[in-house]
Amino acid sequence: MKLTDGDGRSQHGVVVSQSGFLCQDPMDLHFGLGRENRILRLNITWPSGTVQTVEDLAVNQTHEIVEPGG
Repeated sequence: MKLTDGDGRSQHGVVVSQSGFLCQDPMDLHFGLGRENRILRLNITWPSGTVQTVEDLAVNQTHEIVEPGG
């Protein structure tokens, strides 16, 4: 996942659903944005290879993003 803020800075994050035997890791990512008040663009590359772009997201909220057609 790649997040771009209003100043053009980017952050990357990866969700790993399982990292060990019989375990489940958290499925959420947290990005620190400082004083930014909007997320300009969020690019998601799903395991299927589908690339999804979500734009103009509010900060200080939890957003649930679901794979298109998934």
